[in-house]
Amino acid sequence: MVSGSEQADRDVGEAIIVVSGLPRSGTSMTMKMLAEGGLALLTDGVRAADESNPEGYYEFEKVKQLDKAVDLSWLNQAQGKAVKIISFLLASLPETHNYKVIFMHRDLREVMASQSKMLEQRGESKAAEAAGYDRVMVMDHFYQLPGIGAPEEPMFECYSMLSALAQHTEKVRLSALVTGNTYRNPALLAKTVTTLDHVSHGRATLGIGAGWFEAEHVGLGFRFGTLSERFEKLDEALSIIAPMLRGERPTVDGKFYTAVDALNEPAPLSKIPIMIGGGGEKKTLRLVAKYADESNLICEVRDIPRKLEALAKHCDDLGRDRSEIKVTKLMMIAVAPTLEEVESDLKAIAQVKGWDDAVADMARQVLIFGDADTVGEQIADAISLGLDGITVDLPLNGHNPERVALLGEIALKAFG
Repeated sequence: MVSGSEQADRDVGEAIIVVSGLPRSGTSMTMKMLAEGGLALLTDGVRAADESNPEGYYEFEKVKQLDKAVDLSWLNQAQGKAVKIISFLLASLPETHNYKVIFMHRDLREVMASQSKMLEQRGESKAAEAAGYDRVMVMDHFYQLPGIGAPEEPMFECYSMLSALAQHTEKVRLSALVTGNTYRNPALLAKTVTTLDHVSHGRATLGIGAGWFEAEHVGLGFRFGTLSERFEKLDEALSIIAPMLRGERPTVDGKFYTAVDALNEPAPLSKIPIMIGGGGEKKTLRLVAKYADESNLICEVRDIPRKLEALAKHCDDLGRDRSEIKVTKLMMIAVAPTLEEVESDLKAIAQVKGWDDAVADMARQVLIFGDADTVGEQIADAISLGLDGITVDLPLNGHNPERVALLGEIALKAFG
């Protein structure tokens, strides 16, 4: 015969102890208390302690893929242990295991206040601002991009996110990298970026391109069209947007868009720069010469001189002073103080994303990958070819404010 206490011990031994609640509801503290009480935890240490949680997060990264049911073998490891699972993932727990749930209740106002404080402490945008970056950008997509993650991964609307970031930054300009022209009516986009300029106290930039991600268009009902059509639309859209941002009232009766005495009040607080992204020498760089204050090139480093020559030729043809246009280049980077640390960053994100060795190897090849000296040399080489600046993306470790700050130091040094 089994006593009540023995049965309870057996139940705990067989069950998975789930610690759950809203973010910032006290789940990490509870995990710490359970550990101090002698209960084994299922954690991996991938998410390190920081200012927001100096005692650590007590997380297990594979839990975050629970709703995708990619690999649930870790549940067997969790039996008899405590594991932290955020509240919205509880419904994805399979019925194949026995669970005992400790659900943390905390006043919602306290939860929101704690979340806001954490964002201020950890925000990549604030880290970028502190490290000397002059602009923070958010990609304008609705599905996660191929090669970075699955389409189902979270993706917020760009301009709503930029408006939120405006409340947590003070100096950096804010922009999409870049706005897909096909997603919005041009007059509405002019109003949207003007609103961003106001809520950021004059820090908006309009980054824009023709649009390229066909899967989003098909899935969400945006017309994709041919490449030529998309560039025609971008040209026509900018003939409405640019005057509206200058305080003019354009009337356009175009093939794709119309506007009649289009009003934009209140006017922008600042002169909103227009940046066109891409590297096409016939179409993209011609539109840069026609409308833009900035060009953000997407090309190989060795091709920069040729792109600059093409832009200069378009400026001559259109009577534009080439010196009025700043030219930057998009650089995809993975950097850490040492090669061992950047490899560790790659391993951590590969585990979260479920990347195999082939994908990890591709990341090493596609990205500017290495320690501070290696990355600094490659940035300096690109700048020496005539760039006015660089636009950087840290797809592996940009969530780490220390890496953001390090890259800022490296880039400033490269510019001398």
